[in-house]
Amino acid sequence: YKRQGLPQYLKKNGIMLKSFKVKSLGLTQAELMNFVMSSGSVRIKSVKITYSPIDLWRSKQVKTMDISGLTINGDISEDGISFGGLESALSANAARNPFIAKKLRLTNGQLVINRQNSDEPLVLGFTSNGSVSADAMNLTTDVSFLNDRFSVKANVVLNKTKAVSYTHLTLPTN
Repeated sequence: YKRQGLPQYLKKNGIMLKSFKVKSLGLTQAELMNFVMSSGSVRIKSVKITYSPIDLWRSKQVKTMDISGLTINGDISEDGISFGGLESALSANAARNPFIAKKLRLTNGQLVINRQNSDEPLVLGFTSNGSVSADAMNLTTDVSFLNDRFSVKANVVLNKTKAVSYTHLTLPTN
């Protein structure tokens, strides 16, 4: 990452890390574990990355990024929803430090939303597939919710560019 370490690169893109561990680092692949954002609102168990050293050096491009065990904690109140610092990472000006992933996969994800006046958080499971380019992010996400009373499954398509953000939600009819 051209004269800067991973924590500095992520910080420039609005992601403040509290900790992470390097499990393995090789010429064409790496595995990082136990990411925790400084706010504690986002945790990732494992990130496996495959890359070409030349593409990584020249254009910050990786071939694949597999993220497993992403947990995002948020709070919902009458003022809206907050994800404890994740908003800054999502709205950061990444155009100065573009990151490219030809294939991006998220598995075993959870969105945990703490609700006012409730002891039980709303927990949504999700998996995503897509890509990230210097100009856009395209993700197709399957979301599921299950509790004692009912279950819901949905498919969300997110296409985000510098100019346009488009989200399409599909709920099953049966």
